[in-house]
Amino acid sequence: MIEILKNIWSTDIRSRYLEGRITTERGLQSNLYAYIFRRVSEWKVFVEPGLYYPHVANVKYKPDLVICDSKNILAIIEIKFVPHHYPYYKPDINKMIQISKDAPCKEINLEINPNTGKWTTNKHSITEQTNFIFMVVGQADSDACNYEIIRNSLDIKQSENMFWLFYGKIHEDNVDFGTNKLEF
Repeated sequence: MIEILKNIWSTDIRSRYLEGRITTERGLQSNLYAYIFRRVSEWKVFVEPGLYYPHVANVKYKPDLVICDSKNILAIIEIKFVPHHYPYYKPDINKMIQISKDAPCKEINLEINPNTGKWTTNKHSITEQTNFIFMVVGQADSDACNYEIIRNSLDIKQSENMFWLFYGKIHEDNVDFGTNKLEF
């Protein structure tokens, strides 16, 4: 699963960015959705779904993308796109940390019945195999694109979840799109 996303990021998204066709965070989000759907049509991709946790005082999070199979959440993705400047990333990182801490193995409603607009009985779970991915495009010297700074800001050493940094480092001489697993 992660290899497919790494390939989409480093080839398709990089190419679209270099063509000048990704110019906003929503543009990046919609391109990711389209490429993910084309590559693996059996995955369910939700854009900015509300993740409700009634067991935690009705807490709600809205990640940028959530990728699921038929019953599990495979990836939760947060996106920042500020190629001309330094992305402010801490709220997104904190959101992923909270989701990873609040929701392991809890069932979450993501799908609605199109005839009623109400939640279906099909729920998805965040598991120990769920990937948490921070995708960022920013200036090459920004903290948001720096592996060590992002890894150290997570403060989740007790977590079994897999955290990833997908970066697009922008510099006037070159553009570098890559990925790192955040190891602890």
